[in-house]
Amino acid sequence: GCNIYDLDPDELGTFDVVILGSLLVHLRDPVRALDRVRRMVRPGGLMLSVDYIHPFTNLVARRRPLFELRAHSADMQWWLASDRGLQRLLHVGGFEIVDMSKPFLLRPGTEYPHKKKPGRSEHLNRPLNWLFARDLTAGGHLHRAYLTRPRF
Repeated sequence: GCNIYDLDPDELGTFDVVILGSLLVHLRDPVRALDRVRRMVRPGGLMLSVDYIHPFTNLVARRRPLFELRAHSADMQWWLASDRGLQRLLHVGGFEIVDMSKPFLLRPGTEYPHKKKPGRSEHLNRPLNWLFARDLTAGGHLHRAYLTRPRF
């Protein structure tokens, strides 16, 4: 393994497609990470980023790019991001968005069994998940996929 902040195309090469899966909100310095990732994408290549959109932040932000510092939780989530906040982060990190998925709920795999009782935040997020992803099923976190290419 390698630290994302230490990615070096001279050591690892470059790639036609680079995928970041639900990672940016868990990094202390996501702009620095995107700068390193951008160097790993071959000219003409693409980067796919799939990340968590915080439903309440997305509602409050409306159409503004909001990327709020959180810096605490069991899963070390540093940031609460709105959809526009993630889009702005990708732009600042040197990427142009080519396409985006519709918002969707990403559910935990079998290695993270569901809680027997839904937590407070799940009850609060459920109507917001419906608003953004049109999905009322229990469990899961609001995500969106962004297909990008380096801007420079």
